[in-house]
Amino acid sequence: MSDIYNSSFKAFYGQKLLKSISKFRTKNSDSSSNCTVWKSGLDKDGYPILKKTFKLKRYNLRVQRLLYYLESPLEWLDPKFHVSHLCHNKQCLNLEHLSYEPAVVNSQRNTCVSEGRCFGHKPFRNCLLQASMRTTRNHFEQDERSIK
Repeated sequence: MSDIYNSSFKAFYGQKLLKSISKFRTKNSDSSSNCTVWKSGLDKDGYPILKKTFKLKRYNLRVQRLLYYLESPLEWLDPKFHVSHLCHNKQCLNLEHLSYEPAVVNSQRNTCVSEGRCFGHKPFRNCLLQASMRTTRNHFEQDERSIK
């Protein structure tokens, strides 16, 4: 996990990176999922990746983590927390489908997708499976309340 997710990084590079990300995001043709899919490079695990150099150091940035950080009011991201996909689509960059949560909660979501239903993740948001697709209005606020 990278240590670049801090307020000075966000202030200096944030807008430029958001423009880079927006070039490669497209609305999925499957309107039932409401996913916004990454259309560029992927890492070995199938997650969207953006390769950037900052202060002479090369970084491979997972785009969902970078996007969540840049769009959220958080000043930094804890390396022990994941930005997981509630929709279980690794290439999705719809902010309403992303959740900032401990790694253990993210791992529990694998059971939900294999069983075809969400078992709940209180105080974190539930999975978005096809049968229960819905949007969450204040997802950043809900995520922040969950980690306090």
